[in-house]
Amino acid sequence: MMIEIFLIFLAIPTGFILAWLAKDELRAGREWFWALLFISAFLSSMFLYYDIIYASLTCLFIAIVSLISLIKGR
Repeated sequence: MMIEIFLIFLAIPTGFILAWLAKDELRAGREWFWALLFISAFLSSMFLYYDIIYASLTCLFIAIVSLISLIKGR
Protein backbone atom coordinates (compact mmCIF):
# COMPACT_ATOMS: atom_id res chain seq x y z
CA MET A 1 0.00 0.00 0.00
CA MET A 2 2.95 2.31 0.58
CA ILE A 3 3.98 2.20 -3.06
CA GLU A 4 0.48 3.19 -4.19
CA ILE A 5 0.53 6.25 -1.93
CA PHE A 6 3.94 7.22 -3.28
CA LEU A 7 2.68 6.91 -6.86
CA ILE A 8 -0.36 9.08 -6.05
CA PHE A 9 1.96 11.75 -4.64
CA LEU A 10 3.86 11.67 -7.93
CA ALA A 11 0.74 13.14 -9.55
CA ILE A 12 1.58 16.52 -8.00
CA PRO A 13 4.90 17.11 -9.81
CA THR A 14 3.44 15.53 -12.93
CA GLY A 15 0.63 18.10 -12.91
CA PHE A 16 3.09 20.97 -12.50
CA ILE A 17 5.29 19.67 -15.32
CA LEU A 18 2.29 19.22 -17.61
CA ALA A 19 1.06 22.75 -16.85
CA TRP A 20 4.51 24.18 -17.51
CA LEU A 21 5.00 22.32 -20.80
CA ALA A 22 1.56 22.93 -22.28
CA LYS A 23 0.37 26.39 -21.21
CA ASP A 24 -1.23 27.29 -24.54
CA GLU A 25 -3.10 24.00 -24.75
CA LEU A 26 -4.43 24.45 -21.23
CA ARG A 27 -6.07 27.75 -22.15
CA ALA A 28 -7.73 26.32 -25.25
CA GLY A 29 -8.92 23.06 -23.68
CA ARG A 30 -9.97 24.29 -20.25
CA GLU A 31 -13.49 22.83 -20.41
CA TRP A 32 -12.08 19.42 -21.29
CA PHE A 33 -9.86 19.45 -18.23
CA TRP A 34 -12.90 20.25 -16.07
CA ALA A 35 -14.75 17.32 -17.63
CA LEU A 36 -11.74 15.07 -17.14
CA LEU A 37 -11.49 16.12 -13.51
CA PHE A 38 -15.13 15.42 -12.66
CA ILE A 39 -15.38 12.19 -14.63
CA SER A 40 -12.19 10.75 -13.17
CA ALA A 41 -13.18 11.75 -9.62
CA PHE A 42 -16.59 10.13 -10.07
CA LEU A 43 -15.10 6.98 -11.56
CA SER A 44 -12.51 6.81 -8.79
CA SER A 45 -15.23 6.79 -6.15
CA MET A 46 -17.24 4.20 -8.06
CA PHE A 47 -14.26 1.89 -8.50
CA LEU A 48 -13.42 2.30 -4.84
CA TYR A 49 -16.99 1.37 -3.94
CA TYR A 50 -16.76 -1.80 -6.04
CA ASP A 51 -13.32 -2.58 -4.58
CA ILE A 52 -11.34 -2.21 -7.81
CA ILE A 53 -8.37 -0.48 -6.24
CA TYR A 54 -6.00 -0.24 -9.22
CA ALA A 55 -8.61 1.51 -11.39
CA SER A 56 -9.57 3.81 -8.52
CA LEU A 57 -5.97 4.89 -8.01
CA THR A 58 -5.50 5.47 -11.73
CA CYS A 59 -8.56 7.71 -11.88
CA LEU A 60 -7.41 9.53 -8.76
CA PHE A 61 -4.02 10.17 -10.37
CA ILE A 62 -5.74 11.61 -13.45
CA ALA A 63 -7.97 13.80 -11.29
CA ILE A 64 -5.01 15.24 -9.37
CA VAL A 65 -3.05 15.97 -12.53
CA SER A 66 -6.09 17.63 -14.11
CA LEU A 67 -6.74 19.76 -11.03
CA ILE A 68 -3.16 21.01 -10.83
CA SER A 69 -3.08 21.69 -14.55
CA LEU A 70 -6.28 23.72 -14.28
CA ILE A 71 -4.94 25.76 -11.37
CA LYS A 72 -1.57 26.50 -12.95
CA GLY A 73 -2.87 26.98 -16.49
CA ARG A 74 -4.68 30.27 -15.86
